[in-house]
Amino acid sequence: MDVFHDAEDAVIRSSERDLGTLALAGYETRRELWTPSFRRAWVSKGAEGVKLEWCHDAAWRFFPIAADDLLGWRLHWFDAITNKALAMGSRAETRDLVDIVTYAGRCPLHAVIWAACTKDPGFGPLLLLDQMRRHSRVDLAELREMGASLDAPALKIRWIDLASTAEGELTRAGTLGVEVGLAFVHENGSVGWFDEPGVVAHRAHVGAEAAGHLVDGQAALRIGAERFRAFRLGLEPGSGGQGLIMRVLSPSDRARVSIVWAAG
Repeated sequence: MDVFHDAEDAVIRSSERDLGTLALAGYETRRELWTPSFRRAWVSKGAEGVKLEWCHDAAWRFFPIAADDLLGWRLHWFDAITNKALAMGSRAETRDLVDIVTYAGRCPLHAVIWAACTKDPGFGPLLLLDQMRRHSRVDLAELREMGASLDAPALKIRWIDLASTAEGELTRAGTLGVEVGLAFVHENGSVGWFDEPGVVAHRAHVGAEAAGHLVDGQAALRIGAERFRAFRLGLEPGSGGQGLIMRVLSPSDRARVSIVWAAG
């Protein structure tokens, strides 16, 4: 179980208080990793136990936190899975891979990666995918510890298929100039991809401001194209003199966008 706080002192206070409460309730606690910004403990009673982690997390959210009958409050599932993508980009933990593959039935992997990059601007979508591939190790001992009834080869094959599809879609979105870091949300709250009918682009915001920050899809394309303008531009007459075509090229000339302004 992960418990997130947006300040280190909150991590310290919460972890100490929680372990004290659990000890008073008769649970055994064992500290495994104990730093100001990240703390991990094993909590058990009898033959059953659970790993608890308290983490310092930047409070960037796409959606408000959600009420939970068991835990009180929890991250919206989309914020949780974008955090998992970033985690998998920096460490090799089988539980991250299991979560990413499990949630792929709810939201495309490429949509998760695209949105996750707003929480860590050091990552571009293809770089994050590449790092996730590097860390997609399946450890049988970890699967047993999780109690997961998963076939290791099937898990790996599913991941490879998802990553292959994601690479194609991330490349396509980048070529079209879609703004990196957006989530694309349907009216019913489900998350899809930028060219699905009815989606609205949604930006992440800090903490409680996360609700309701939507942007126009065409504006997202425009903002994305503007990122290329720092590179090389060319202006050409449109056919028949009816407008101008701007050729927008990446430094490698591999990504190309054509934007047409028509007269009138």
